[in-house]
Amino acid sequence: MKNVVLVSICGKKVIRNKYDIYYSFHFKGYLNGQRVTSVEVCKPLRGSILVGEEYVMFLEVIENCRGVLRTKLIKYKELKKICYVCK
Repeated sequence: MKNVVLVSICGKKVIRNKYDIYYSFHFKGYLNGQRVTSVEVCKPLRGSILVGEEYVMFLEVIENCRGVLRTKLIKYKELKKICYVCK
């Protein structure tokens, strides 16, 4: 699969069932010529993602379904922890 880097704000937590939890991130653009309107990231095994916070994420693309890019989280970091302007 393809890996991508994303810098975005977490918009909401999506709970489909007990084991299927995603985080929805704001994004508008194109990947491989296909339109992407939002990015869904699988829940991380360690740590937590907070709604409303900005993150830099290294993601593995699973699929692009109707403009929603479904991904698996490989690595992430809060933007405010690495950006001196945000402090």
